[in-house]
Amino acid sequence: MQQTQKSIFILMSPVLYGIGIGAYFALLQEPPVWYGVIPAVLSLFLLLFLNWKKKEFRFVGMALLLISTGFLVAQIRTALVQAPVLSKALGPVQITGDIESLEWLEKGKSARLILNNLAIERLPKEGTPYRIRLKIYDGLALEPGQRISVFGKLNPPGPPVSPGAFDFQQHAYFRKIGAVGFAFGTPEILKEKGEGFFSLAGVRHAIALKIKDTLSGKEQSLALALITGQRSSIKEETWEAMRSAGLAHMLAISGLHVGMVAGILFFFFRLCMAFVPALALKHPIKKYAAFIALVGSFLYMLLVGAPVTTQRAMLMTGFALIAIMLDRSPFSLRLVALSALAILTFFPESLLSAGFQMSFAAVTSLIAFYDALRPYWSRLRSQAGWFKRGMLYVMGICTTTIVASIATAPFSIYHFQHFAPFGLAGNILAVPVMGFLVMPCAVAFLILCWVPVLNILPLKVMGWGISLIIVVADMVTTLPHANMLVPTYPFSAFLLIVSGGLFWCILKGSYRALSLLPLLLSLPVFLLSNQEDIKISSDGKLILLAAQNDTYLISSRVSARFTRENWSRMKGLERDDLTVFPKEGEASGLQCNEELCRFEKDGYKVSILETAYPAYEECQWADLIIARKPLPYSTKRHCNASVVLDKFDFWKEGAHDIFLLSDTITVRTTASSRGIRPWTNHKKRKARSRQKRDKHVDIQ
Repeated sequence: MQQTQKSIFILMSPVLYGIGIGAYFALLQEPPVWYGVIPAVLSLFLLLFLNWKKKEFRFVGMALLLISTGFLVAQIRTALVQAPVLSKALGPVQITGDIESLEWLEKGKSARLILNNLAIERLPKEGTPYRIRLKIYDGLALEPGQRISVFGKLNPPGPPVSPGAFDFQQHAYFRKIGAVGFAFGTPEILKEKGEGFFSLAGVRHAIALKIKDTLSGKEQSLALALITGQRSSIKEETWEAMRSAGLAHMLAISGLHVGMVAGILFFFFRLCMAFVPALALKHPIKKYAAFIALVGSFLYMLLVGAPVTTQRAMLMTGFALIAIMLDRSPFSLRLVALSALAILTFFPESLLSAGFQMSFAAVTSLIAFYDALRPYWSRLRSQAGWFKRGMLYVMGICTTTIVASIATAPFSIYHFQHFAPFGLAGNILAVPVMGFLVMPCAVAFLILCWVPVLNILPLKVMGWGISLIIVVADMVTTLPHANMLVPTYPFSAFLLIVSGGLFWCILKGSYRALSLLPLLLSLPVFLLSNQEDIKISSDGKLILLAAQNDTYLISSRVSARFTRENWSRMKGLERDDLTVFPKEGEASGLQCNEELCRFEKDGYKVSILETAYPAYEECQWADLIIARKPLPYSTKRHCNASVVLDKFDFWKEGAHDIFLLSDTITVRTTASSRGIRPWTNHKKRKARSRQKRDKHVDIQ
């Protein structure tokens, strides 16, 4: 059937909306209000008052309206969530606040709190953050709703560890978290939660306590993730095993879990009503069951904290269940488009999150694939007996895993530099356990959680199912090359690959050939892209060098652990792939002594100074000087080196990426790549000159 322009436009509407949102977040300076208002008003005016006879013109006008509206919505959202952010480290200080939410960490009694209604020593009320995130080393006596006081230290939300990396400052800004820190000692409880106090965080905490009392070890941490959405207690080795087996998606509450909860409730209550003839024969029990499943899955979404992936899953599931109640088809790409528009309208910042991107990539590709396969699949199923239907179920799991893995692979590699080649095997073995044992028991526990004794059995059985999934993950992890680390690739190539995938899903028939064009264009982008040769942390304490023959040297394996691990992952490296700078002598072309290290690559001479004393001599020798200590202004000004960077530059501009190209040294910083936005905490850089994305320096 020929695909109409109207249907294509409807499916493209969230893409156009997202282009406007993406354009807003790509700006280096916060735009004036009229940047979003005037284009939106003009586009609306053209649509309402110009009587265009050609559909193409109307589509152009609607496309401009969607793009400009997306830009305006992002502006409005940024203004609405604006709240004070700590500008510099503070503490030790007395911190008083109400516990909004609490989740346990993997080590002992420690917990992570979100506090609001704050009073912080040495901070005026107008400069006090709306929320802070605080790590407590003894949180067993704490629960949401209490007001506590504790001695602690606070820091501003951290900037990206590298230009283009995950921006925690932006993430915290849209959640009104103005500071993060840790507490000294045990908090003092000033006020218990009030009588009759109710909050979702309190319900979540009470359910989590029941889980902790019944299960232990890995089973406990995974049950907490599946039922309450709290994943912070999962140990790193468990995460690694689940990632290597391609099962990490089971720990992120998404369409799999919400769909299972809705399906379990739908079929269970429909079956129960079918046993009552008077009800089954005179009432539309299918619609009743769909309504119960809708309410139950919505409550489950609230219980797990309603992250973006769960919201998308709930919207899709909700539309599908409503379609059942209205006797319509529950599976449609139009429902996906409507869900995306709804989420982007209320949370435009979610466009930048890996969860949003991977969630919609998976569900869009699956619906498009099975829509094309539906006639053949229906014919096979109608002619199959019980054995063949069982085989079709296994084939469906395999096919779904393959399609979803292909669809999410570009996002997984770009954001996490991870690919699980044996994910198919892991999912074939683990998904049936999740669907037929773990999630039904989770639903049964949530229904019976306030009934003493009866709530223990579902949790125990759920723990057995989780232990089977862990066995599968450990078994797959032992396979050779089970966990492949892949270096990150350019953002432009990422956009081209995503565009190709979108065209394939949205277009039909011969139009799908257009999807090959952006995919082919991404190949030269891969081949012509340059990897940075040097990475420097925002405090200058950590330096990564790419030496000859794919050898990497790191200045320390002790300091800046978080930054080091992120850099290693971005380069696709294991810990053992990094060589530490020698204290004395030579390693992979790097020659060091107590005061400096010298390094040569591609005709460039690089000098890394531990102190300022050898700066004058190195200025005569090096093309690039990296000083971990501040250098005198006169030394920097009169130095013969083409590029001179010292600790003040790192403090002012953040992390640095340096490219040693054939004719230039290119320096890219987190400050220049992000610009001055409400979330960049730019107060300390007021005196800096106008931002530039890159600084290009020609070597003479």
